[in-house]
Amino acid sequence: MGQGNLQPLFLGYLGEADVLAGRTEDALEVAGRALTLARERGLRGVEAWALRLLVAHCHLGVAKLSRRAGTREQTRDHLTIASTMYREMAMRFWRTQAEAIMGALP
Repeated sequence: MGQGNLQPLFLGYLGEADVLAGRTEDALEVAGRALTLARERGLRGVEAWALRLLVAHCHLGVAKLSRRAGTREQTRDHLTIASTMYREMAMRFWRTQAEAIMGALP
């Protein structure tokens, strides 16, 4: 794998940093570029990782919204999915975030 083929992966990490910094729009733009490059270069693994990361973040976001709406079962379901996905991708920071929310549920 040449250096150019690592670019989509690095963009994925940059997108994650943007999420952490609260720059959601930047994160979506960078993630889109990462997906486009991964697809153009036939990097199916990087493409799958980027898509899976976005899906895990969506579940975490929906869980946060569900918690505010007071739908405990839906919150727990989305947190379980997000936590599992983060664990499978070895993303301890995000898994810890999901588990902390789970632990704070009444």
